[in-house]
Amino acid sequence: MILDTLVLLMLLPWPLVVMMSPMLIAAPAAVDRRSNLLMVSAMALYPLFIALLYLWAGRPFFSIAAATCFQLTLAACGPLLFIYGLPRMVWNNLRGISNIGYVATKKAVYLDGRRLWGARPLSFCTPSLPFSPYAHDAQRVYFKTRYLSEAQAASFVDLGDGFAHDAQTVFFHGKKLFWQKGIAADVASFARVQRQKLPNEDKHRSSYSRDFCRDQSGVYLMMAWRRGEIVKLDVADPQSFVVLGDRFVKDRMHVYRLNEKWNQLEIVADQNPDTFTLPNQ
Repeated sequence: MILDTLVLLMLLPWPLVVMMSPMLIAAPAAVDRRSNLLMVSAMALYPLFIALLYLWAGRPFFSIAAATCFQLTLAACGPLLFIYGLPRMVWNNLRGISNIGYVATKKAVYLDGRRLWGARPLSFCTPSLPFSPYAHDAQRVYFKTRYLSEAQAASFVDLGDGFAHDAQTVFFHGKKLFWQKGIAADVASFARVQRQKLPNEDKHRSSYSRDFCRDQSGVYLMMAWRRGEIVKLDVADPQSFVVLGDRFVKDRMHVYRLNEKWNQLEIVADQNPDTFTLPNQ
């Protein structure tokens, strides 16, 4: 009875341990650390190890038969391994296959540890930009696990932050980019909008804005947080449009401030674009 009580006290924290253990593999690099994977597996399965000891000793847990305890514990712990994907991640780790990003071996291509069927490993090109969802082989372009049948692998270029293009089409998050009224973005003139870097900013941070882009038809605000809604902005000179920060932008004619309520630009009066600085600088 005393032993059973001590074991029960050991088992009581298990639900909390199970909820907290995924934090050990939450960071991208952590899913490739064998020690982290084995520790999470042990934390999820330790009630099963105890049940196995009771089964080996033929000892009931309080008045519950050891075989029944093992079956109940297996039913509780087993599904957790597959919910977390631990068997696959451990198996990949043992074979030297990363559980994060695209990986090409001699025989297959993997994305986040799962095989990418149809991809050709010998000609496969891993993304040129960190954490990019785009990759391609000699014939096919992929957005994550989806094959982009309309994309041309030979001319495909990843622009970062979900933007990409080939010789004929501009893509945004794996789909053809259309402006308002179903007008496709012009691939010949399409460009991401540059932003003004801040003092002491990380030099590896992109010099392009995530929210603005342009082509010959104008400048557009990409509102990804509104299910991909796109708004055309009224600016005097789209080709010189630059993002300054803190909702301020400019072109060679005016300084503007973004009205986030109406998603339009308002001209800031009496401000010279060549000498304007942000209020907090």
